[in-house]
Amino acid sequence: MTTGPTVSRERVVALDVLRGVAIFGILVVNVLQMFIPEYLANDPTPVIPGESGMWLAWFITDAVFENKFITVFSMLFGAGFCLQWIRAEDTRRFRWTYLRRVVVLMLFGLAHGLLFYWADVLVIYALAAIGLLMFKSRSARRMLWVGGILLVLMMGWGAYISSPGRHVAEKPGAQLGVAEAMKGMRNGGPITVDLEQLPEREPGLRWFSGEDHGRVRGDGIYDLPMPANVAILVLDGNNSVEQSKVEYAVFSKGPVRAALFGRLSYFSALLILYMPFYLGWRTLALFLLAAGMVKWGYLDGGKELLWRRVAIVGFAVGVPITLAASVMRGYAHSHAGDLANVGNIFHDVSSLVLAGALGSAVLLWCRKGLGGALQRGLSAVGRTALTNYIGQSVMMSLVATSYGLGLFGDLTRLQLLALSAICFSLQLVLSSLWLKAFRFGPLEWLWRCATYWRFLPIRTETRDH
Repeated sequence: MTTGPTVSRERVVALDVLRGVAIFGILVVNVLQMFIPEYLANDPTPVIPGESGMWLAWFITDAVFENKFITVFSMLFGAGFCLQWIRAEDTRRFRWTYLRRVVVLMLFGLAHGLLFYWADVLVIYALAAIGLLMFKSRSARRMLWVGGILLVLMMGWGAYISSPGRHVAEKPGAQLGVAEAMKGMRNGGPITVDLEQLPEREPGLRWFSGEDHGRVRGDGIYDLPMPANVAILVLDGNNSVEQSKVEYAVFSKGPVRAALFGRLSYFSALLILYMPFYLGWRTLALFLLAAGMVKWGYLDGGKELLWRRVAIVGFAVGVPITLAASVMRGYAHSHAGDLANVGNIFHDVSSLVLAGALGSAVLLWCRKGLGGALQRGLSAVGRTALTNYIGQSVMMSLVATSYGLGLFGDLTRLQLLALSAICFSLQLVLSSLWLKAFRFGPLEWLWRCATYWRFLPIRTETRDH
């Protein structure tokens, strides 16, 4: 590839298909945080008291989807950046193009995280891509060694920081209390907030806070939608129980500026606390592993036997490990101890093993030309991955939050699985229809135009010169 945009004939179809599969897996996990308060989202806790199928839905999500497809998606980004290096003819000019591309990606991520979904990965990908550029001239062997060592270190560190504390036995009861409070608000009742949990108002919050008043029937009891100033003060605190109730209130009932502040608060914590100390390094490790594999020639033709072996061994090893990990993580939800650490390590290992197995299986699937319409649909989603990644957040936010249908906290986990399938089916159809008329997805086109700082043709009938 030159420093101009990539043309369709240079695209590795299998990577598009795999990227499309990853988009679905990411949606299944992300939808939990889009519809459930963060304190409840990733634990086997009913969102609606007495909901049926809660444990089944949690187990399916944790064992099959959690951390698996974001690992695939991350490695695909690393592989994509490496393919750009390999195709580049003017190395000096390419560096500036690469950096502009990364900056634009970061801007997309900031908008996505602040407006639609706070657990955005694009900002982290952009920063990790800058780190990856430092290894551009390194050998595949060096990339694989550094990436592997870094990933092992992050696995251990991630298991430690995500293990339950000694207060874990109290958490399930507190989570059920939040679910009961949400039930009361859902049925038209007010929200009760413990005012002793509120921090002092900071001057920087005045723009968000305003001068709303809405206190009724004594201190700490508010009609819905609750006052923005109180909601913001609670969301700026550190009490998970009170924050969860307010999350439900502001995302499902409003006010909108309190919901925006909630996203800002959580997004800031992600970038300040988790990205520099864990997520950024883990992402860089995955980028290095993927780039090393591309340089080594894993995507080259004639590797069918290797792909088959990796797929068979990966699924044979990874499936039992991920099932065991989810059993341990489910048990550790209410039992403190070392079993939680073991479950988290197993979970991380299975994610990497299954990512390799899935990638190899898709390479074989595409090489054999199987799949027909499904493969073409997945490829279309993968070719418009940026549009679909942000687009699914936009669609889900319109369903979840008060400026849309306001269903935040009102759907069971099984219903959220079904909603994910419906949303992705819509993306399969829309992506295929779009690419019949256009060469790129809408956000992919904006990304290219901003990167090369010129208007680029988008319609399919227009040819490159």
